[in-house]
Parts: sequence; C-alpha cells; structure tokens
Amino acid sequence: MTWKEAVLTAMRAVSPHNSYVRNQEIQHYIEKQGIIELNNTVKATISKNLEFLEHDGKVERIDRGIWRMK
Repeated sequence: MTWKEAVLTAMRAVSPHNSYVRNQEIQHYIEKQGIIELNNTVKATISKNLEFLEHDGKVERIDRGIWRMK
C-alpha cells in the first residue's frame, strides 16, 4: 500500500460521512491499524501526501491540519 492509499483509507475510516478529519486522526488510524510501515517522519509524510491528494483534487483543506475528502 502506498502512503496516498493509506491516507485515503484512513480518511474514509475516520470520517465515513465525508466530514472533516484532522492529521492526528489519520496518523492514529494508520498507527493503530498498522496499514503501512511507520517511521519517525510519519507526520511529515502524512502532511506531504495530503498536499499531493489536494493537488489531485481528492481532498480539500478546511483549515490547518484539517481535511475533507471530495
């Protein structure tokens, strides 16, 4: 699973009704479910991939660290 897939999976799981989700909630889900190998740069990796997903038009930034799937 790629990081983009992991982030989207976490967003869908944390917010099944497509409301907003915080970076910390995504990180917690990924850590709890073990859906991808973690390292010391988890927060940076999640943030970077959320920006990629925003560029791809799959998510939108609501506020700093708060996102919603489109």
